Amino acid sequence: MGDFKVLVMCGGKGRRMEGAGEALPKVLVEVSGRSLLAHKVAGYRRQGVEEFVFCVGHEAGLVREAVAQLGVKAEFSDLGLEAGILKRLHGARGLMSEPMVVGYGDTFAELDLVDLVRHHEQSGCLATVVAAAIANPFGLVEWNGEGRVTRFNEKPVLNHYIGYLVLSPRVFEVLPPTLLDLPDGEGLVRAFQVLLALGELGAYRFDGLQVTVNTPRELDEARERLGQYFTMQENTHEK
Repeated sequence: MGDFKVLVMCGGKGRRMEGAGEALPKVLVEVSGRSLLAHKVAGYRRQGVEEFVFCVGHEAGLVREAVAQLGVKAEFSDLGLEAGILKRLHGARGLMSEPMVVGYGDTFAELDLVDLVRHHEQSGCLATVVAAAIANPFGLVEWNGEGRVTRFNEKPVLNHYIGYLVLSPRVFEVLPPTLLDLPDGEGLVRAFQVLLALGELGAYRFDGLQVTVNTPRELDEARERLGQYFTMQENTHEK
């Protein structure tokens, strides 16, 4: 096991949860009898991780109470309700190890963290994003200024960022400070673009189980897909 902490982003308001995320942070929604946060932390601990940093914001007190019940070594970074993702990461940099392993609280993926960190370190990049393949259900069309189609790509397979990344705290030495005040995830996206231009952004391909909980529909799908998975994991580790 590598010597690194895991940072969990827990500050989101859950605006698209239509009530569920307003009463509770998304990390505390129930999936298969436990909060999504409890499942995530249990998965990390099975890989040997015992030290965590939690970036809190919305209903920070509830998150702190939930973490206290998990029995892990925890540190908290709280920049209030309005800070964007990049600013939250910047604010927590002094609490983190080298490198920083980051996971969004509303996403669960069966990631091999040791392999992820090894890949990141071997790449030499300042940051590595985790990406998974997704099949676009539509045919994509491109055309020129005369309205003539120049390309038709039937249901292409695309790669998308799944809310996990590894980065060196040194990354903030090369990013413009103005990016820190951009709202929500805009600052992080702009940071990725800067790192891309510098040749400092790597990718880690992931093909395993992963779900994201942003809407009531996604929560229902997560409960269906993960319920059996979590039950199997718990039964396996209890034997």
